[in-house]
Amino acid sequence: PQMTLCFRCLCLLLLAHQSTCQQCESIPISVKDGPDPPKYVDVQIKKDGSCKAYRLYLATYATQIARSDFCIAATSAVAHGFEVNVLGTQRQKQFDEFGPLDKMWAFRQFLELLPDHPNVIIAFIDAYDTIVNGSPKTLVRKFLATGHRILFASEKGCCSTKEHMRRGRNNCDELWPIPPVKTATPHLNSGAFVGYRRGLRELLR
Repeated sequence: PQMTLCFRCLCLLLLAHQSTCQQCESIPISVKDGPDPPKYVDVQIKKDGSCKAYRLYLATYATQIARSDFCIAATSAVAHGFEVNVLGTQRQKQFDEFGPLDKMWAFRQFLELLPDHPNVIIAFIDAYDTIVNGSPKTLVRKFLATGHRILFASEKGCCSTKEHMRRGRNNCDELWPIPPVKTATPHLNSGAFVGYRRGLRELLR
């Protein structure tokens, strides 16, 4: 009898889980998907008895992928369940001419390939000095908990002005904004950020 009761409880739990997930709204595939469309992971977040679906894209920029540091970043992402979109593999010439600016341009082009849906989220990481240590669901859940449209990483150091860099000095720009809260990492870092597709597109417009 106890085994039968436990089995019934398990069935009820499974049915409740399935019915909750069925309430998730599906996200349409982009009409711009081609023979090699952007890769993504669909994440379902349950809250207050309802379920909402989010589509998460992970992107990185690398002109050279035959490097151990790139393999570490990509392997850590795949091991945690991410699908990785590598930008820049055909942009060595642009990178040689424009440097890190091409990362922004490549990412902006990537955004145009994605569905225009309010629940589409994109995470970006640097290709050569990043390790992914969490799942897509953890990332989405923690991002949603902040209530922000875009989140950037931060660091202790800052980028100098071109004049300071020419002189070999790494002084901060005097116009750099002071964070409103005390923190050990007050400077913006574009090596990792996450945000809604619509918010990031507006930022880079």
